[in-house]
Amino acid sequence: MRKRCIFFFLILTLVFSASGCAPESSEEGLDAKLVIESMPVRDGAFFPDSFTGGTETVRFDCELEVSENFDAENFFLPAIPGLRPVDEEAVYEAYVEGRDVGETHEFSPTDYDPKGSTVYVFKTDGETTGEVSISSGFAYFDSFNNAFHGGDIYPESAKGASQENEVAFGSGEECVAQVKETLAGFSFPVEEYEFSWFSLDASDLDALTQEALLGASQEAGEFFADAWDLPEEGWTEADNRYMIYAWQYYSGIPVFLPWMSMDRASAKESYLSAPVSSTFTGLGMIDLAVEAPYAFESTGQKADFLPFPEIASALVRKYTYLLDLSGTETEEKETEEPVTYTVSRAMLALRVYLDEEKTYAAEPVWYFEVQNSSTGYLDVLYFNALTGQEIYLA
Repeated sequence: MRKRCIFFFLILTLVFSASGCAPESSEEGLDAKLVIESMPVRDGAFFPDSFTGGTETVRFDCELEVSENFDAENFFLPAIPGLRPVDEEAVYEAYVEGRDVGETHEFSPTDYDPKGSTVYVFKTDGETTGEVSISSGFAYFDSFNNAFHGGDIYPESAKGASQENEVAFGSGEECVAQVKETLAGFSFPVEEYEFSWFSLDASDLDALTQEALLGASQEAGEFFADAWDLPEEGWTEADNRYMIYAWQYYSGIPVFLPWMSMDRASAKESYLSAPVSSTFTGLGMIDLAVEAPYAFESTGQKADFLPFPEIASALVRKYTYLLDLSGTETEEKETEEPVTYTVSRAMLALRVYLDEEKTYAAEPVWYFEVQNSSTGYLDVLYFNALTGQEIYLA
């Protein structure tokens, strides 16, 4: 599709006054002034493909992650009557029936899972060899007599791993197909999910191990090697693996689980927080974890999305009010280096949460990753895509 590119080179400046996103008692002169340098938009698209600009202290330079299947002009807000539980009997038959169950644990229902859960722990000669938890979703793990090494060695992001390289025992797409077939047998709506994969071979695992152990003392390294079940002879082809993960989609945008917006520690979007995940090695499917799908129903209410510059302005306003101490003089009268913030990622998603009545609700949000020049830390922010209000993360 032909692109019509809109470029603003320090000519057009959008000025947005302080709103409900900022403190009520705002100081004069702290209103955000957003300069748009580049904002290419595809024909027919509501949001731009990318966004470059900002202010002296808050800088945007990122692609906008919006699914090609998303249509802002025909997006209807959903209601969520509840979860769509997997077929519990089918899961039990597939993973529990016929196994040596050494322990069984029952857990009470919660606000997030009204069914509660049952955990089955498999034992062989007194050793734990696997575990299955069944609730509205389920989680399955089989240690294959501890033949699977280093389950805690993984990259922080799938973007840093290979999404093209295949390992000897099969292809990534074949493993994805097996996950889909397995889930379909549990009455799981695989057609509502987008599946992805990446591979880790022996060299990848070795690099990740060295990175994880960087700076650790010999004693600490030995402790971690044991805790992470690292192979004593080093990584080999037998340890190669695929990581499979999937996100549920509603009307073209991914669905974020409720716990992702409960606090900052859980807020980052990655394959590690996906509602479906599985690991494959040459031994087969080592594990499979599944959160129950949400039962979405259209309310018939069409969403009225804010243009992206207004969302960007809300983010700039937030940091404007945090920068009141930056650039001030120290006790030695030396000017400190001003703090800057760089927005490296922007993604449109649907946030699911529990409202005040403890029922499921949903709202479209913009997810941002922002690099802080002072601390080096990555901030994760959520803004309501319809109102521009920031969603507080504890």
